[in-house]
Amino acid sequence: MKEIQLDARTKTLVVLVSGFFIFVVSDVGLIVLFLFLLGYSYIAGERKVLLGITAAFLFVLFFQRFAFGYGTSVIMATIAFFAYFAVRLIPVFMGGLILSKTPPGELIATLQKCYVPRVIIVPLAVGLRFLPTIRQETATILDVMRLRGIYPTVWNIWRHPLLTFEYLLVPLVIRSLTIADDISMAAVTRGVENPAPRSSLRAIKFGQADFWVLTGLVSLVIILLIVN
Repeated sequence: MKEIQLDARTKTLVVLVSGFFIFVVSDVGLIVLFLFLLGYSYIAGERKVLLGITAAFLFVLFFQRFAFGYGTSVIMATIAFFAYFAVRLIPVFMGGLILSKTPPGELIATLQKCYVPRVIIVPLAVGLRFLPTIRQETATILDVMRLRGIYPTVWNIWRHPLLTFEYLLVPLVIRSLTIADDISMAAVTRGVENPAPRSSLRAIKFGQADFWVLTGLVSLVIILLIVN
């Protein structure tokens, strides 16, 4: 089954609905939301990471329920608190991962078609372009640390936690500042400040796949409201 192209408006709506419901639904509703996003990620082409995300979701959900069983322990209650947020952010991460693969030019043109203010469009587009670059820079820094024998393994983090984070975070922050300036200059060069509507090489319209995803999204909202 090949990857299905979805409109950026569909991807954005999925993220917004997921972000709205993650903290207002019960555990049963959270599982329903996760199953929907699992199918949505599959048809959108993100299939390689689904097994790992599913395993992480089930593990954190189980660990959360296990930690809540030790309510008298302050440490376990703290772990359960963080696990609660972690397991509910996984569905949003799945939707955001698909949205982040949308080309910034297409995203800007699509949101402009929906009359979204430019003060929202431009930071969103730059942020989505910034995240993959930071991921690549992090991988490069880790490779350099591995060559120098200071790779952040569990043992190294345990022995020298402050030095490990310093070796990782300081180069990453410096590179982030440089990359942010480069992205800003590239955006200005491409006319991001031009008030005229942007054109797009790709036809921006809802397709049959978008119709079925939105139908499933409406059904999901009804189910979550009933379950909750």
